[in-house]
Amino acid sequence: MVRGQVLAERAGQVWPGFDEEIIFELGIERCLLMLTQAEEGFPAGPTVWKAPEAQGTARSDMVT
Repeated sequence: MVRGQVLAERAGQVWPGFDEEIIFELGIERCLLMLTQAEEGFPAGPTVWKAPEAQGTARSDMVT
């Protein structure tokens, strides 16, 4: 599935060695970003990103 997505996004034009590389998908439900100082649109302190729900219902992606 991941290899097919890469090929689709790049119109079949991939980098040298693509066929020899191991490509995998890492499914992440949530992620924590901790900053001591605000940077690039993120506030100081914890920011939690949550993946959208599988049924496509909208919910906030980030909690600060």
